[in-house]
Amino acid sequence: MRFLNELFKTGWWLEKFKKWFGGGQNMDNTNTNSINNTNESPGIIKNGDNKQTFIKFDPTLVLPDSLFNYGDSEDFDITNFLKIKESFLSDFTVNSKTVEDIIKEPCKYYNVNPRWILCRLQCEQSLIGKKKIDEVKSYTKTVVDKDGNKIQVTIYPIEWCLGFGLLDGKPPIEKYRGFDVQISNAARRCRELFDQGASEKGKDFETIDFTAITNKVRTIYVKETEEMLIKIRDKNIQYAAKYNLGLSKAEEKNLLITTKTQFAYLILMYTPHLENCIDTYNKWMSYFPSDLIFA
Repeated sequence: MRFLNELFKTGWWLEKFKKWFGGGQNMDNTNTNSINNTNESPGIIKNGDNKQTFIKFDPTLVLPDSLFNYGDSEDFDITNFLKIKESFLSDFTVNSKTVEDIIKEPCKYYNVNPRWILCRLQCEQSLIGKKKIDEVKSYTKTVVDKDGNKIQVTIYPIEWCLGFGLLDGKPPIEKYRGFDVQISNAARRCRELFDQGASEKGKDFETIDFTAITNKVRTIYVKETEEMLIKIRDKNIQYAAKYNLGLSKAEEKNLLITTKTQFAYLILMYTPHLENCIDTYNKWMSYFPSDLIFA
């Protein structure tokens, strides 16, 4: 395994990964709509007579459950990882604490793999891909307050780095604001959902426009214009065929995903988007490919 890890550090391997798994794009900004290794067989890397086969994407699995726990992460140098990625987070601090400390402390306490948190930082707010803090831009979103009024709120991605407390259509929950607060609460919640998945996996998740889990979990408002329904239906038919997923009868717009792993359950409960499953897989394949090699 050490030999493989050394190989993955070389530029030649990196270029091959970009070509085969990233559609030739920068892997820190993976386009989740262009996965090249999910249609047929797992990706294969050849080294002379040797072949390494990678676990292909499956929305009912996403990632092996064995990757979730803290495990050997004590020796994982997060700061060095961020430096290699040329991320501003490599020297970012909160109250004199480094990002490595901010991530590792709650991850160790809740027995969560910090690699999962790093992938989420990129999936949620693209922070690892930012070289300078000035590249992180705030944005506004329209939400409905407790009185039913539509209001504009400003979101600064660093303060809401993992999207914890950012509810669709509702104002942010202020007690969860802050980079360190986000990570500690996300680690806690992810541990809870992963453990819950031991008994809940195998149940159907119904996604609407890759945005909401059904009334079995929670209902999120979707603007259902006729034009949007047509796009949803057509997109879902494509995804259902591509990933062998079922379609509900309600205007053929709802995808059914039966989770087979605790990790898949966690991912869909934390952020109920099918494309989030794809993005998570892509980020892990980009950052930690040796984890996804078939034994």
